[in-house]
Amino acid sequence: DFIERVSGANALKGRVTPIAVTAYEVYARLISASQVRIIKPAQALITYYSSLNYIFVKGSNTDENPDYLYKTLED
Repeated sequence: DFIERVSGANALKGRVTPIAVTAYEVYARLISASQVRIIKPAQALITYYSSLNYIFVKGSNTDENPDYLYKTLED
């Protein structure tokens, strides 16, 4: 449900999230999905995801209606 890194020296530092987001989008296209959603994003990453053209939707902070970001995939 989340991505985290190990502390200390790490060759992938700063690269794991972009790799994961790319993988989500490729998978979504493979299954013919029209959107990718990131449910319950970490507050600190909302600006980052927004810079990748994800749109933030504020929920009511319940399990039934959580915050999320979405991106509509182009054909």
